[in-house]
Amino acid sequence: MQSIVYVDSPAKARVLFKYCIWFVYARVQLMKALETRKTLLQKEQGMAFARAVAAGFDIDHMAHLISFAESFGALRLM
Repeated sequence: MQSIVYVDSPAKARVLFKYCIWFVYARVQLMKALETRKTLLQKEQGMAFARAVAAGFDIDHMAHLISFAESFGALRLM
């Protein structure tokens, strides 16, 4: 979506330009932060799966693990 904005003075144009640059910079920084967080969560998930496999869990044991978590309020396991 593109918009055309008309300003009546060079000073207002500079302020608007600086705001637009700041907005783009903030958006880029936010996207980088989100990508970093996503990568970190994927690594943590991979490590959790690796620990579960090393502990002998497989998909057939998940129902028992979820039942255990619900019974004892182990929110981290759910």
